[in-house]
Amino acid sequence: FAPSENGMAFNLEKPPYSNVGYYFLRLDDMSPVRLSDGVTPDGPADYNSTEFDDFFLYETESVNLVKSGREWLGENFDLNTQLLLNFNFPNIISETNFMEITTAARSIGGESTFSYSLNSGEVFLEPYSAISIGVIQEVAVANSQTIPFTPSNDNIQLSIDFDKFSDDSEGWLDNVALQCKRQLSMSGNLMDFRDVEAVGNNLVEYTISNVFNPNNFSIWNTTDPTSPRNIPFNVGDGSVNFNYSGEDLETFIAFNNSSFISPEMIGQVTNQNLHALSNVDYIILSNPNFLSAAEELAEIHRADGLVVEIVTPIQVYNEFSSGNPDVTAIKMFMKMLYDDAAGDLELAPKYLCVFGDGTYQNRSLTSSDPYVISYQSKNSFSPVNSYVSDDYYGLLDDDESESTSDKMDIGIGRIIARSEQEAFQMVDKVRRYKSQNTTLDGGSACIGDGTNSTFGSWRNKILFISDDQDGNNIDGDIHMRYSEELHDTIKNNHLEFNIDKIYADAYVQTSTPGGERYDDAKESIQRAVQDGALVVNYIGHGGEKGWAHERILDIPTIRNWTNTTKMPVFVTATCELTRFDDPEFLSAGELIYLNPDGGAIAMMTTTRIVFSGSNQSLARAYYHAAFGPETTPGQTLGESYRLTKNAVNGINQKNFSLIGDPALALAHPKKEVYTSSINGTEVTQFTDTLSALETVTVAGYVGDKNGNIISDFNGFVYPTVYDKEQILFSLANDAGENSIVPYPFDLTKNVLYNGKATVTNGNFEFTFVIPRDINYQVGAGRISYYAVDGSLDGHGHYSDFLIGGSSDDIALNEEGPTIELYLNNTDFIDGGITDEIPILLSKLQDENGINTVGNGIGHDLKAVIDENTSQAIILNKYYAADEDSYQSGEVRFQLSELSEGNHTLSLKAWDTHNNSSEEILEFTVVTSEELALDHVLNYPNPFTTRTEFMFEHNAACSTLDVQIQVFTVGGNLAKTINRRIESSGYRANGIIWDGKDDFGDELARGVYVYKVKITTPEGLSTEEFQKLVLLK
Repeated sequence: FAPSENGMAFNLEKPPYSNVGYYFLRLDDMSPVRLSDGVTPDGPADYNSTEFDDFFLYETESVNLVKSGREWLGENFDLNTQLLLNFNFPNIISETNFMEITTAARSIGGESTFSYSLNSGEVFLEPYSAISIGVIQEVAVANSQTIPFTPSNDNIQLSIDFDKFSDDSEGWLDNVALQCKRQLSMSGNLMDFRDVEAVGNNLVEYTISNVFNPNNFSIWNTTDPTSPRNIPFNVGDGSVNFNYSGEDLETFIAFNNSSFISPEMIGQVTNQNLHALSNVDYIILSNPNFLSAAEELAEIHRADGLVVEIVTPIQVYNEFSSGNPDVTAIKMFMKMLYDDAAGDLELAPKYLCVFGDGTYQNRSLTSSDPYVISYQSKNSFSPVNSYVSDDYYGLLDDDESESTSDKMDIGIGRIIARSEQEAFQMVDKVRRYKSQNTTLDGGSACIGDGTNSTFGSWRNKILFISDDQDGNNIDGDIHMRYSEELHDTIKNNHLEFNIDKIYADAYVQTSTPGGERYDDAKESIQRAVQDGALVVNYIGHGGEKGWAHERILDIPTIRNWTNTTKMPVFVTATCELTRFDDPEFLSAGELIYLNPDGGAIAMMTTTRIVFSGSNQSLARAYYHAAFGPETTPGQTLGESYRLTKNAVNGINQKNFSLIGDPALALAHPKKEVYTSSINGTEVTQFTDTLSALETVTVAGYVGDKNGNIISDFNGFVYPTVYDKEQILFSLANDAGENSIVPYPFDLTKNVLYNGKATVTNGNFEFTFVIPRDINYQVGAGRISYYAVDGSLDGHGHYSDFLIGGSSDDIALNEEGPTIELYLNNTDFIDGGITDEIPILLSKLQDENGINTVGNGIGHDLKAVIDENTSQAIILNKYYAADEDSYQSGEVRFQLSELSEGNHTLSLKAWDTHNNSSEEILEFTVVTSEELALDHVLNYPNPFTTRTEFMFEHNAACSTLDVQIQVFTVGGNLAKTINRRIESSGYRANGIIWDGKDDFGDELARGVYVYKVKITTPEGLSTEEFQKLVLLK
C-alpha cells in the first residue's frame, strides 16, 4: 500500500525468486493455533463501505536483457509489434480507475514509440529516444505511464503498439498493473477486498451484497496472513455486513465454504532448528546434492579448530522465509548468528561458503540443479550497474541492506561446483593445498607435475601480468603502471618475496589473420603458472574467454594446466572473466578455478564489466590487506577479501567475487630465514664487493620474526643468489603515430646460483662461484631463501651486499661441464619412446659450477629440439644445484605438445668460467591416445637362475598393471607374473624371474616365448612377445 500522486495506491511487484508461496502445518502440536474471531465493534459507523479497491498485475518474465539483475521482461516487440490484452473486473464501477503500463525499448538511430489504447479509445504515447551503442551503455530504457480510464463495462481491452524507428529497434512489455474500484458484491466463490477510503475512520461498516446463502459463507481478515481472523457478520436481505476499525488498511477475503483453492502438498519437513546454533565460526551453505563433499570440506577445517556447520538453502528458507527461496533469508540467518554474539568477535561467525554454482535465473531452480541462489542487483539494463554478489549475505549490521557502501562483517566465498564430481574435486584441491609435506625437502615424488607435496619455493613468488599499451592512447601505459604500483607494495613491505613480471608489451608482437598476438608472452604465462606462484595478478583487458585482445591467456591454455601442487590465488582486474552465473557459457575464470589438475586454488576475480581506476583502488586494498605491514602469515582468503571490500565503495567493487574456500589460509611461509655471515665475516661487518669468479660462502639460520633461531629446525634451505636489479623497457608495440614510448620497469631475474643446503639445528651454509658473465657494474645483489622442515617452512632475503667487477687472481680452466641427458628419469636410454609431454632431465657437473646468469650472449643454459635454434628453450631458472654442492646439479623442464615421431634433443651448458659442453639425445614420441610398448627384453639372456624383465612405454608418472606370461614353444603356459608398478619415467625394470614355473618347479633347459602386457588405470593396454633362453 503506497499511495502516489498518479492515482495508483498499490505498488505491485512479483517476488523475484519464486512463483509460489509456502505454508507449514504441524500435525502433532500440543498447543495448536486455531482460527479466532476478529474484533467487530458495535456502534454507529463513521464510514459505510460498499465499494472496494481491486488490483491485478500482469507480468510474464521471459527475458533478461543483460543476463544479470532481478528485472525480467515479457513480450517482445520486434517482428510482431502489436499486442492485445484482455482483463475482466466483475462489478467494476464506472468512475476513474488506473492502469500503469511499464515497457522497455532499445531504439536505434532515432525515436521509437509505444502507443497504448484502452477499449479502442484515446491513444497514449510513450516515446523512447535513441540510445547510445557500446559495451558499457544501457541496452534498453524502461518507462512507466499511468493511464486513468472510466470503464463502461467489466471487460477492459488494452492494445499496445510499437512503432520502430529502425529494424534494429526493439521493445518489450514489462508489466501492466491495474487498480480498479468494484462494487462490494460477491462474485465467484472467493473474493479478497480492501477499501482505501476506509483508512482513517474510527469505525467502518462493510456491506457485501449478492450473498444469498450466508450459512455457507465466511469472511476472514487476512491483513496479517500468518494470523487470520474470522469475522462474524450480520445477515441482511441478500447481503451481509460487519464493523471493523478504520485505523489501518485492512484486507479481507470472503468465500463460499463449499469451494476452496487447493494447495499442493509438498511433503513432510524433517525436524530442524537453525535458531539453536551459536558460536559458529564457519557456515557452509551447500546445495543438497553436494552435502558429502561439503562434509569433507567441513572436516578439513574442523581439524584446524574451527566450529563448522553445514546447512542447505531449504533449511534456511524453512526458518527465515517460510520456505520461500529468498536471498534475504540467508542474510537474516547469518545476521541471527552475528547478533547472538552480541559484539564478541570471537563468538561471531567469520566465514560463509556458498557451495554450489550460481545463475541469474534464480526463479527456475529445481532440486536437481547444481545452484545455490545468487543475489542479483535490481538493475538489469546496464552492463556496468547490474551485478551478482554474495557480499549481500555478509552485510549484517542493523542499518545495512543493499547499499554499495555497506561493510562486510564476515568473509564470503563461493565454490562454483556444477556437479558432485566437481564438488569433490574442489575439496580435493583444498585438501591438497593444506596438506602436510610428504617429502623431506618439499620436492616431487614423480618428475614434473605429478608431485605429492605442495611445499616449495613457488610459495615465495608473486607474479604480475600486464596487458600492453593501446595505440588509441586511451589506456597508455596504465596497466603496467598499475602493476608497478602493486609491485611496490610488496617491495616496501615484504622483500622476502620474489617478484616476477610478464608485461605483454615487453614481448615482440606479431600479426596474424586473427589479429595481433604475443606468442612468447602467452608461453611465458603458461609456463609461469605451471611452475607455480603464491599469487598471480593480472591487470588489463579481457573477457569471458581470456585475457587481452592478443589472447595471451585462452581457454585451451587453462585446460592444459597441471600445476596441481603449486596452485596460485588469482587476482584479476579484467572484465567478466568469471561470470559464474551464466549457465549458458563456462567462462575462462570458471575454468581456471574448476581445473581439477591445477589452475587456481581461489580467485578474487571479476564477474561483470569493470573500470581500471576503480579496479586499482580495490587492488591496492587487497595488497594492503594480504601483504600490508601488519599482515601476518596465516590470514585467510575470506578475511583478506572482507578487508579489501570494506576499504572501497561503489558498484565496481561489487563486480569482484571470491571464488573458492573463504576459510583457507594463503600458503604464506610462516618462518623467517636470516643471513649471518659472508665469507666468514658477519654481515653487519661485511663491506667487501663480491666479484666475478670469486668463491663465496654464505651462512645463515632459520628463525622467528624476532630473529631468534629455531634450534629444532632440521631440513633444507633453497638459496637463490641474484645479480643486480635490471631496468627493462617495454617495446611500445602499439605506438603507431601516437606518443606512446617504451615503459621502464625493474626486475631482478639473473640467477647467479640456485642451490640446496642442509639446515641443522636451524643453521645452514652454502658455497658457490660467481659466474664470469655477471654485470660488472657494482651494485646491490640479492639472496632469496626458501626453507622447509617437514610441514614447517619459511622464507627470507638479504640484499645488503655489493656485487660487481672481476677477481684478477683466479686461474681459468678450459674444460666444459659434464652433461647427462634423459627424459623423465635416469632409466631413459638414447632412442627410447615417450609421450607428447616428457620431462627434460639433465644431470650437470663442473668443478666451478654451472653458469645460469643469462648476461653473456649465447651463454644461456638452453635446449633445442630438432635443431630448431629459433625456438631454443632457455633453462637458466630451471637449474638447481645438488644438496650442499655447487659443482653438480640438475635441470627439470616439462616439454609440451611434441609431435608424434622421431626427434632430437640437444642441451648446451656453460660453466662459470664460460666453458661449454653439449649433449644430444634421440627419442620417439608415441601419442598418449594409444599405449605403446617397445624395447621389451630380459637380461641376462640366456640365463640360468635369474633374469630381469625390462621395457619402455609412453605412460610416465602413472600406475601400470604388468603381466608377464612365459610359454613353451608348444604354446603351454608355464609361468605368470603380475606386478603393479608406479612408473616415474618411460622405462620399467626390476621384475625378476628365477626360471621356475607357477608351482615352484624348475623349468627344463630350452627356448621359451614370453608375453609382456601392460594396462593403464584408464583401461588402455598393449602387449609384445619376445624369446628367452634358459640354461641349466
